[in-house]
Amino acid sequence: MQLPSSFETKLRNSSRSDKTIRNYLSDISHFSSWVATLVGTTNFVPYLTGAIIEKYKESMVQTTTPIRTVNRRLSTLRLFGKHLHEEGFLSTNPAENLTNLELSNENEHEQLLVEFKKHLEDQKVSKKTTSNYVSDVRSFLNFSIEYKTRASLAKDN
Repeated sequence: MQLPSSFETKLRNSSRSDKTIRNYLSDISHFSSWVATLVGTTNFVPYLTGAIIEKYKESMVQTTTPIRTVNRRLSTLRLFGKHLHEEGFLSTNPAENLTNLELSNENEHEQLLVEFKKHLEDQKVSKKTTSNYVSDVRSFLNFSIEYKTRASLAKDN
């Protein structure tokens, strides 16, 4: 069964970029490898259930997988599940109701960075220093988002 190649063909016939296609295929490969560690086979389609996908999501949350990467992989599984359903490999899309993790305060943080950059420019800080400061603060804010999201998820479990 050539599932990844049929999925790749569908992706290549769409308007997605080569990088996006590589990410989708990498995400499917990652999921396939993860399932193989549980069930001992890379033929994961018979094991593609909502429960398995939720376990996969939980395993990524418990590791250091960045939240944006988790969400991209979940998006890939939704699209892949839709493909498998449309092609008749599955009777339903087990990832259809799969939800992404929330990135709390992300928009608020971006606005804060814009204001911080403007403040530095008003203070006549050099472009290089401004760029470095904004990059450092962005890294810290992303860390804080990840930390709060993981802490909230751990609390809920």
